[in-house]
Amino acid sequence: MLLSLATGGVGLNLVGGNHLFMLDMHWNPQMEAQACDRIYRVGQTKPVTIHRLHSHKHVVVVVKQG
Repeated sequence: MLLSLATGGVGLNLVGGNHLFMLDMHWNPQMEAQACDRIYRVGQTKPVTIHRLHSHKHVVVVVKQG
């Protein structure tokens, strides 16, 4: 399942999964924390892993050089 922070950050119960991949950063850290809480719910029986993916170069720089 692929969700953005805006649509998947609130009101969902995602205990069926145990890996969360954060692909974008939000200006408000509380939004990210709330999105992570979607997977840490009552009924979660598996160990949860949250992955944060970052690039070492800005996307615009890579596009200009490519």
